[in-house]
Amino acid sequence: MSSGTTVRRALESAIGNDDSLLRGLVTDYFPWILTVGIYLIAGFFLPTLFEGDTIETVFIQSTAVTILALGMAFTLIVAEIDLSIVSVLLFAPTAGILAVQHFGLPGILALPLAIVVALVVGYINGIVITKIGVPSLIQTLAAWWALQGAVLSLTQGRTLAAIPEFYQTLGVGSIGPVRNLIILTVIVVALAWFYSVKTVSGRRLFLVGGDSDSASRMGIDAAKYRRQAFLISAVLAALGGIALISRVGVISSGTGADLLMPAIAAPVIAGVSLFGGTGKIINVPAGALLVQLILTITRVAGISGYEFQLVQGLLVFVAVVLMELKRQNSLRTLVLGGDR
Repeated sequence: MSSGTTVRRALESAIGNDDSLLRGLVTDYFPWILTVGIYLIAGFFLPTLFEGDTIETVFIQSTAVTILALGMAFTLIVAEIDLSIVSVLLFAPTAGILAVQHFGLPGILALPLAIVVALVVGYINGIVITKIGVPSLIQTLAAWWALQGAVLSLTQGRTLAAIPEFYQTLGVGSIGPVRNLIILTVIVVALAWFYSVKTVSGRRLFLVGGDSDSASRMGIDAAKYRRQAFLISAVLAALGGIALISRVGVISSGTGADLLMPAIAAPVIAGVSLFGGTGKIINVPAGALLVQLILTITRVAGISGYEFQLVQGLLVFVAVVLMELKRQNSLRTLVLGGDR
C-alpha cells in the first residue's frame, strides 16, 4: 500500500470520527443548540435581546422555573407527574417564614424549615401514590388544591411583604458580577446532574421509569425510588419558591401560580420523556431558558396582551415539535444530511 493511500485513509477516518462526534453532540445536547439558535435568530431581528440587561433578566427570571423544572423532570423520569409543585413552591416558604416570625427565630432558619415542610409534603405524596395506589395525577392535583387553601388560611388572603433579610440578600445580592440567584441555580443544577449521573440511586430512577417490572425482577424496590422522586420534586419546588419570593420580594396567594405549565414544558423541550426512563438532567436548564426566552421575545417584540399567550403557546409548540423531530432523528437528517 502506498504512503499516499495510507494518508488518505487516515484523513477519511479522522473526518468520519469528527462527524460521529458532531452527531453525538447534536443528539445529546440538542436543547442547548436549539435555545442558542433561537436566541441568535431572534436577536438578529430584535437587537435589544443582546443587551447586557436583557440577558441578565432572562437568566434571573428563569431561575425559579429552572429549579421547578428539575423537580418535575425527576418525577417524569419515573413515569409520574407532580402537579403540586406550584403549591409547594408557595406553601413551604410561607410556612417557614411565618414560623420564624411567630416564634422569633433567626430569619436564616426560614430556609431549612421550608425544606422540612416540603419533605413532609413529598413524603405524603409518595406514600399515597405508591402504598395506596392513587394515580400521581390525582394525588398531586388534590395536594395542589389543599396546599393552596392552606396558604390562604395561613395568610388570610393578605400579601406578606415582611420577608426575612436572608431572602432580600438572595434576591438582590451578588458575588462579584454574578447575581446570587444565578449562583444558587447553578449549584442546584450541578447537584441534580451529579445525583442523576454519578450515583446509583440516580441511575436507578431511570431504570424504574423505563421498565418498573424489570427493575423489580433485579431486586430494585421500584416504589422506593418513585417516592424518592417525589421527595426530590418537593424539595426543589421549595427551593424554586425561595428563589421566586427572593426575586419578587413579597408573598401573595397567586405567587408562582403561572409556573406550572413552564415547569412541565421545560423538561419536555429538554427531551425528558413523559413516559419515563429517558432524558438528561443537564438539558433541563436549556428547556427552562428557552421557555423564559420565548416570554422575553414576545415582550420585546411588543406583542399585546390579547395575543401574548397565543404567540407564546405557538413558540413553545414549535420548540416541542423540533424536539420530537430530533427524537425521531428526522431533524438530525435535515441538519447533518443523514447517515452515510
